[in-house]
Amino acid sequence: MKLIQFSILNNPCNRYIALWCVYLLQGTLYAEGTLVSQSILLVILLVSLFHVLNILREKKPPQIFKFLLVLIALYTIHGFFLLLKGGATNGTPNRTIAINFLQSFYISILPIFSFYFYARKGYLSVETIRPWVIVFVPIAIALFYKMQKEAMEQAIGTTIYVDDVTNNAGYIIVALIPCAFVFKKQWIQYVLLVFCIVFTIFSMKRGAILTSGVAILLYIHMRIRQARFSTKFGLLAVTVVIGVLVFHFLQETIFQNSYFQYRLQTTTEGFSSGRDELLSNCLHYYFNNENIIQQVFGLGANGTLSIVGNGAHNDWVELLVNQGLIGFVIFLLFWLSFYKTSRDRSLCQLSREALTLVFTICFLRSFYSQSINDISIFLSSIMGLAMCDGFRGMIVESSFRRSRHVMSA
Repeated sequence: MKLIQFSILNNPCNRYIALWCVYLLQGTLYAEGTLVSQSILLVILLVSLFHVLNILREKKPPQIFKFLLVLIALYTIHGFFLLLKGGATNGTPNRTIAINFLQSFYISILPIFSFYFYARKGYLSVETIRPWVIVFVPIAIALFYKMQKEAMEQAIGTTIYVDDVTNNAGYIIVALIPCAFVFKKQWIQYVLLVFCIVFTIFSMKRGAILTSGVAILLYIHMRIRQARFSTKFGLLAVTVVIGVLVFHFLQETIFQNSYFQYRLQTTTEGFSSGRDELLSNCLHYYFNNENIIQQVFGLGANGTLSIVGNGAHNDWVELLVNQGLIGFVIFLLFWLSFYKTSRDRSLCQLSREALTLVFTICFLRSFYSQSINDISIFLSSIMGLAMCDGFRGMIVESSFRRSRHVMSA
């Protein structure tokens, strides 16, 4: 793929990412939910829709997009009907609920099309995304503390652990892990991974901690497996040393925290914050209370909310209840297609590994949280780049440097 060199201002992908960064900083740099943020989001979604239409016009678009397009159609139809009902959930009209239902899905899915489009056109490359990853980190930190503050304000009067709360921003930090692929120097990769695991543990979000642990171990395995024999043991030794240092740091800080110990104890005792009951009630309703039409086509947007007063905290059950068997099957086909893409031998090793890591993070989360509605641009940018084999240039460059080193020796 021939990369086109553009200045920061002339590259439309840079403008697209910049808009996302400004939008994500609402509530920190400027007020949240204002005309400014909504206008920025409208521009972003319109641009993304343009990219969706362009990919639709391709002769053979990647199979993964076909299933995403069906999911977009299902969510749009159900969201439209929810709007017609005034956003009514449990008999309470609220158009904001319907708008949020559509907005969260579009924000999650449409950027995948955009980043793929930009990578195909040469506007998105490893060199393009690398400086943006450096920008992503402080944005993730800002979101982390913003969401922690909001969680603490909500917790006042409801828990004895007012100073410590579960921070859903842990998943935002996890989304940064695949970004380590864009850096050439391994010490930068390790710094980013250490940052991710520390902040994720500080979030006290059990699902995020599990996901980050699996993702980081997978990443380290990939790097050691691909290293030359002479450097494998060195990488393993460095990994162990860093792991010990991080463990001691956490032992002196968060591990001593009473709320963390409480979360750990409840986890070992099998407490799932009511998720088991939510899933059980949703599945019971699906198999015993829904008619055949509802089972096939679903209850519609926020169906689980009308049943149990909450989301299912599981994408598979959420899709089954809300979008019915049709939505569930399309969702399954999407993941099968995603996995198949990550195994595509026409892509270079680094591109496949990046896709595998994004797949692992999103797929794991789908079983104990909302994944399809909350894919960060940190993830979708790496996904779009890797699907176009954007990491091949790093391998070619690395091989060239090694050849020059051998020749000079």
